[in-house]
This record gives sequence, C-alpha cells and structure tokens, in this order.
Amino acid sequence: KQALKRSRTKEHRPTHASTAMTSILAAEAVGAATAAAKGAFNYNRANFMFDAGMRWARFNTGYGQAMGQVSQYREDIRDLTEFTVTKADTYHTVGT
Repeated sequence: KQALKRSRTKEHRPTHASTAMTSILAAEAVGAATAAAKGAFNYNRANFMFDAGMRWARFNTGYGQAMGQVSQYREDIRDLTEFTVTKADTYHTVGT
C-alpha cells in the first residue's frame, strides 16, 4: 500500500519542467493581451484623431456661415438705410 501511495504523490507533484512551461505560457498570454490592448488603443486613437479633424472642420464651416450671415444682415441694413435716405432726399427735392 505504501508503495502505491508514494507513486500517487509523486505523480501529483508538479515538476520543474511543467512549472517552467506554465510560466512561459502565462508570459505569452500576458504578451498577447498587451498586444491586443495596444492595438485597440491605437485604433481608438486613430478614430479620435480623425473625428477631431472633422469636428474642427465643422466648427470652422459653421463659423464661416455665421460670419457670412452677419455680413448679409449688415448689407441689408445698409441697403435699407440708403433707401430711406434716398427717399428723404427725394421728398426734400420735390418739396422745394
């Protein structure tokens, strides 16, 4: 019986080779996870940078449109003022 017990206990004890193999596999798994995380980060960063460029272009386009709109309002006010002045000058000319 004792010989049987000894052989069982020896089978269940991990050897140095299996411990080394386990640590190598763990290191490879960590390396693979690190590579996957780095790839995901670079992918997300590239998308963020692309979106940032698009956001900046949209901001500049909106700003340009707003400037054009204000310019058009100013031109309309100039035209209305010019029309009023011309009308008043006409009344002064006819009235004299």
